[in-house]
Amino acid sequence: MNRARTIEALKKSGVENPVNESGVIDLSDVRLQGVNLGAAYLHRASLHKARFVDVNLFCANLNEADLTGAIFMASCLNYANLSKSCLIGVYAMDVWMWEADLHGADLTEANLDGAHLRNADLTGANLTDADLSNADLTGAYLSGAKASLKSHELVAEILRQAAGDDPARRALAGLILVSPDWDWPEILSLDLDPEVCSWGIATLLSDPAWGYAEVLQKESVSPSECHHNEC
Repeated sequence: MNRARTIEALKKSGVENPVNESGVIDLSDVRLQGVNLGAAYLHRASLHKARFVDVNLFCANLNEADLTGAIFMASCLNYANLSKSCLIGVYAMDVWMWEADLHGADLTEANLDGAHLRNADLTGANLTDADLSNADLTGAYLSGAKASLKSHELVAEILRQAAGDDPARRALAGLILVSPDWDWPEILSLDLDPEVCSWGIATLLSDPAWGYAEVLQKESVSPSECHHNEC
């Protein structure tokens, strides 16, 4: 769908003036429900605090869009291009984002509880303080992302991907995933297999962008300590 057809579709959905004086598609504070915007062209659109209820945005182009504080409920963003978009404070609980392109996106303080992010590209994304509780991150691309440091789901997926077919390493990833009642650094401080513990810490330190070094240092957890059976 090109820009002209997207504007036409928005008008048919009840948005009287989808383009502002600057020529930008502007849906700020607009509420859309039951609308089909599959493959819509919303590049650099202003969607500040927009509400999307049961909206189809499959394969939509939202590259560099401003979605600050937007709300998505029962909506589909599978395969959507959200690269370099601003998603600060977005509410996307249980939203489908399979294989969505989120590289370079700002997801600071986003609510992604239960979001379906399987195989999503989060390369270089900012996930600071994002809520990833119960999110499915299976196969997500996480290189260079700024991590949500308290997220068990994120730590577990990073370790699962690095573990390959090693049962002991996968078991550590699984233990972290199913233990949200424990701070994950505490798990690495348990009387675990020293080699597995050391591997897990080294893996989390392998990408400085994730920011786990400060957390592990604060908790006094290091690979060398694991080798000495002190974790």
